[in-house]
Amino acid sequence: MSGRVTSTDGSPVAGAVVSDGLNCTQTDSDGRYTLTSDLENRHFIMLSVPAEYEIPARHSLPIPFKRIPRYVETFTADFVLEPRKESSDHHTLIVQGDPQIKDFFWDNSAEAYRDVVIPDIIKTRKSIATPCYGIELGDVIYNELTVYPVYLHNTDRVNMVTFNVIGNHDHDQTTLLKDSLGAAN
Repeated sequence: MSGRVTSTDGSPVAGAVVSDGLNCTQTDSDGRYTLTSDLENRHFIMLSVPAEYEIPARHSLPIPFKRIPRYVETFTADFVLEPRKESSDHHTLIVQGDPQIKDFFWDNSAEAYRDVVIPDIIKTRKSIATPCYGIELGDVIYNELTVYPVYLHNTDRVNMVTFNVIGNHDHDQTTLLKDSLGAAN
């Protein structure tokens, strides 16, 4: 596996850490890296974003990774990073635990998330001068993956990169009786 990490202006990003989840390496002075990986057992290549750059995100979710396609013998993953506009020396982390939203019209959790929780986070974020990041501490949605777009739409309204931590309702739902089995996936 190989690739290159560059800035949006095309300049190389040296010293960035790249990992396949088991092995790690750093980019050289030209932003290039190579990594010996068992592509049959590795599913993602991840970049530890240097402090001088913005965390790549889509719909406010961090995406500093690339999926490794199945059944490939070689893989190239390039990353392009945007330099920060402001210092990363100080930032604020907004933490939310266990939202467990269900679908609309079920128990009002989706409505409360949309109408109460998100506006409160938006108000809080606007009152903070430092860059803000969010973290959801598991169980983002209850047991219905169809509700995930509702979560994404509302989280995106806050306009901050939000990380997610897995909870027991966020994994393989065919193993509801044993969390340890679901976590293995």
